[in-house]
Amino acid sequence: MAEGHFDDFAINLSEKLQLRCHAGSQGGPLELTVNGYKIGTAQLEFRTPFATLLSSIRLSRRHGDTSKRKALAARMAKAARVFTSPPAEDASAKELEQRLQLLVGQIPAWAVFATNFTLTVLQIFSLLLFRKTITRLSDQEADRCSRFFAKYPILRILSTAANVPLMLTVYSTPSFLKKKDQSIPPPVIQTEPERFMALSFTPSHRWSQEPLEVDAVVVGSGAGGAAAAYELASQGHAVAILEEGHYFKRADFIGDRVGAMGRYYRDGGYAFVVSNTPVWLPTGRCVGGTTTINAGTCFRLPSKIMDRWKFKNGLTDVDLDPYFPEVEAMLDVKPVNPDLHGPIREIVEKGLQGTEYHCEPLTRGETGCDGQGHCIIGCPTGAKRSTDVSYIPAAMKCGAHLFTHYKVEEILFSDKPHESGVKQAIGVRAQLPGYGPEFSIKILAKKVILAAGSLNTPNLLSRAGLRRHLPALGRNLSIHPAIAVGARFDRNVHKKMFVPQSLAAFSPLHQNFALEGYTLAADAIPVAMPLFRDDLAELMEHSDEFANFSAMLSDASLGRLLFPKKGGCIPMYFFDAEGIDRVKTAVQTLIEMFFNAGAKTVYAPVLGFEKIKGAFDAERFKQTQFRARDFFALNAHHPLGTCVMGTDVSNSVVSSKGAVWGVENLFIVDGSVLPGPLGVNPQVTIMANAIRIARGIGKELKCRP
Repeated sequence: MAEGHFDDFAINLSEKLQLRCHAGSQGGPLELTVNGYKIGTAQLEFRTPFATLLSSIRLSRRHGDTSKRKALAARMAKAARVFTSPPAEDASAKELEQRLQLLVGQIPAWAVFATNFTLTVLQIFSLLLFRKTITRLSDQEADRCSRFFAKYPILRILSTAANVPLMLTVYSTPSFLKKKDQSIPPPVIQTEPERFMALSFTPSHRWSQEPLEVDAVVVGSGAGGAAAAYELASQGHAVAILEEGHYFKRADFIGDRVGAMGRYYRDGGYAFVVSNTPVWLPTGRCVGGTTTINAGTCFRLPSKIMDRWKFKNGLTDVDLDPYFPEVEAMLDVKPVNPDLHGPIREIVEKGLQGTEYHCEPLTRGETGCDGQGHCIIGCPTGAKRSTDVSYIPAAMKCGAHLFTHYKVEEILFSDKPHESGVKQAIGVRAQLPGYGPEFSIKILAKKVILAAGSLNTPNLLSRAGLRRHLPALGRNLSIHPAIAVGARFDRNVHKKMFVPQSLAAFSPLHQNFALEGYTLAADAIPVAMPLFRDDLAELMEHSDEFANFSAMLSDASLGRLLFPKKGGCIPMYFFDAEGIDRVKTAVQTLIEMFFNAGAKTVYAPVLGFEKIKGAFDAERFKQTQFRARDFFALNAHHPLGTCVMGTDVSNSVVSSKGAVWGVENLFIVDGSVLPGPLGVNPQVTIMANAIRIARGIGKELKCRP
């Protein structure tokens, strides 16, 4: 620590909030206070540049063996010509290898295993059939290899782990995006200083052994956690927010799809449901949670779903209507500007003309959107009102403290049971994963509020030993399965600036799904469309003639979470006959819509129907009986219900007030408490419910000394 003298200083961020440092010759403790009430201290460290350099050196292999990852990237680059048939300017295996190394270093261990297995099967097939390694295959032989993998569902599924990084890498280079007239955000030259960021702390602060003390600690900064933190902080309560991910700012969102997967998504974007067909289930791991990487679509809870909650789940005292207006005001919710709908509007309206469907613009939370089109990899303009630019800054301006990169390891309970005889939550312990105890932090709180999401919140409760006491924990998982269908036209249907999710279509005859499209950017097309090699290369060459639309389904069945002994949780969700029928009906509707709109070829992620060229193929699709594994590109973005609200501990995890049964001072405010499925995008419902619960918590805090 460097010698020197530092005067006492204080920073007043608002009338409620002050940071004060009492410094001596070596620096001193940083006091965090709200309304004059000290909630904790940290040790400031002043170091010379040389000392800083030495302390930054870490001899760690926690991210895996670098040489093995390089070897895997090299193998994948060699296999690229079998699966992707890359553009001419990107055909060099060496260049591909260099770009793949970044992505390979982000994927989880199971994906590394699956990729190695796929490449080994490919090499064996090449040797047995052609007596050649894959690098020596002719174009015709490589095409035969790709068709072999496309023919069998199990091989297609296994090849996904290798294909996703391959296709992202091949088709996301700046030269290719520029050629396709893709929007590339300009770098942010200068950003305005944000005074509230003085309340954002990372593990670079070495906390004293003394725990921080607050009124409420909130675990998670997504839709539920951010809204609850703001509500309590605005009431004057001392609030600490713990977030496992990083606080990315506007300058970090540069439209880089390859880098975004590792930076903003949990598990590098490789999150899937254990199912009878592959289902991608991406969630965010950053400040703002999944709101940072969603499309920004906002719906109020449909009245029929609220009625179901009341009559089926017994939630007669839950009323969210009073809270929707304030959520919508915070998010600046409004219909998408018609100028930013893009050509898909004309296609959908023409394709559904004369049917029972009615089209309408979607409502989104945004201020000043110009149609950059990068919603799911971070808004580069800050227009999308995700919680990292709405509720979290608002909460910090009211005095809430944000601690990033901290993963909660343990819920703390009092040694002395409450007078009622139940357990009493008193705080949490968190640390920087992979580092020593000097980076751990203990926060004591009058109220512990969990908002880590429908997968991580149940995991925290399970690790706290509450699973036996809560039989409904991890059950009732709904995910809103979705599937995209694409089409190629004989004209240009591309627009550079547009809102990807701008339009929806609803039918009174098909209430089990809604047509709610997300227009794919050029570099996302090969990941979503089920094509290999020459077929893919042909489509990408004419990507300006390509359009797509999606269907989002209400769940026909519910899944559950498994909790392995080693920790974590595994989502399981299986499609029954009714669920398969809903997927088929939705895909069939999209096929008919595109052909009615004038498409010459339709692309569906369905085995045997990857390219549908006319009425004969469309009719054959109608007559086919499908299995779940025939649909191989399903995705889901709305996991709900794993800590469901209810009337007693036998059928639910929390009460209507969000309180965990049998535990004092422990609450849940994220989507896990919602009795799903909702049938619509859930973020507004989650926020409204979180504010409702937080308002009740605030009343309890005011009533207690």
